[in-house]
Amino acid sequence: LRPGGPTIRHMAEAFGTLLDGHAPPTPADIDAHHDIVSNDNPGTIAWQRPTADLSQISGLPEIDQEADASNRGVAEATLGQILAEKGELERALELGRGAYARLSGEEKLVPHAQRQIPACLARIEWLAGEHEAAGSHYREALSVPADGSDRDAELIHDIKSALTELETSSPPAAPR
Repeated sequence: LRPGGPTIRHMAEAFGTLLDGHAPPTPADIDAHHDIVSNDNPGTIAWQRPTADLSQISGLPEIDQEADASNRGVAEATLGQILAEKGELERALELGRGAYARLSGEEKLVPHAQRQIPACLARIEWLAGEHEAAGSHYREALSVPADGSDRDAELIHDIKSALTELETSSPPAAPR
C-alpha cells in the first residue's frame, strides 16, 4: 500500500469521506511494524479495531458481545443480497459466502443472525441460478429456533414464502 498508490486511490474513491482524517501508513511505519512483529510483539499498525471495553463505566446495561459479530455477518450478507439484486452476482456470492462462514467460526452469533445470514445467501444463490443451494439454505434458516420476537416471526414468514415460491415457480430473473 503505497501512499497515493492505486489501492489507496481506489479505497478513497470507494469509501469517500469515510477515510477523511486517516492517513495510510508510511513506508517507515510499515518497516517499524514489521520489525516489532518479527520479535513476537504486537505491531504498531492496527488492522482491526479492538473490542470496546466499557466495563469500567458504572450504570451501563450489560452489552451483548455476540451482537457485534452478528451485526457484521448480517451486514455482509445484506450487502451481498443488495449486490445480487443489482446483478453483481460474483461479488454478491463472495460476500454472502463470507458471511455464511461466520456461522461456523469462533464468534458466536445471536439466533436472528443465524437465521438471516443463510436466508440472505439463499436469495443470492437463487438470483445466481443456484436453486438447489438456495433451497438448502432457506431450509437451514428455518431450522434455527425462533427467538419469539416479531422481527424473527416476520423473517420466518418471508423465508417460508420465498421457499414456497422457489419450489413452485420459476425463479426470478437476475437484474442486468
